[in-house]
Amino acid sequence: MKRLVFIHGWGFSGEIFSNLVAHLGDDFEVQIIDLPGYGKCHDNTFPLSLKDVAVDVVKQIDTESILIGWSLGGLIAQQIALDFPAKVQSLILIAATPCFIKKEGWDNAADSILAKQFYQQLEDKGESAISGFYTQLAAMEQQPRKVLQEIKRFQGECKADKDTLLRSLKVLHDTDLRQQLSSINKKITWICGDNDQLVPAQKEMLTGGSSIEIISGAGHVPFISQQEQCLHLIKEAVKLK
Repeated sequence: MKRLVFIHGWGFSGEIFSNLVAHLGDDFEVQIIDLPGYGKCHDNTFPLSLKDVAVDVVKQIDTESILIGWSLGGLIAQQIALDFPAKVQSLILIAATPCFIKKEGWDNAADSILAKQFYQQLEDKGESAISGFYTQLAAMEQQPRKVLQEIKRFQGECKADKDTLLRSLKVLHDTDLRQQLSSINKKITWICGDNDQLVPAQKEMLTGGSSIEIISGAGHVPFISQQEQCLHLIKEAVKLK
């Protein structure tokens, strides 16, 4: 039985995947990981480097698995594939990228000025800044009210304090794995939303072992807004492994 390990994104806990996982049936062995400082691991400290985050997370992965990472979780999954390849069968990366911030020659990313503004807002407002982030995510989807209602159900499960949120956001903003990506000798499936304004859909293959699936009308949370199609793409990607 194939093992799927889900790694969540910034501002949430692994509970964000609960509805998606419920539709996977009995065909897979599923593990949902909480990042340090989040959810059930909220008493832990979020490390200050992505490599250290990967060390922390990989301790929870007992055997070779298909890693399914969303957003920040996708970045962490890439680092695990680089540093602990024996634990990774393949990667399925949802609304993820090797570099979240725009740089020279890299336009499919968030604006660095806006990223700094959000970081400052988080410093000023603390955990309450998450509500604005949730609204921003929902606004990208075709049914924003419905999506906002759904993701707000999981706000209480996040449990991350201000320090965890700032640390994890800094790791997300500071990391650039573009040059290392070609060293990942694993099949990578990128699942993108064509209306994602945080991680614009990639149009070109990032590595030779990549495939790109773009969900029309979806934003940054396609596994919620377009759950059926996202499930189909995940199952198809797993079949190819």
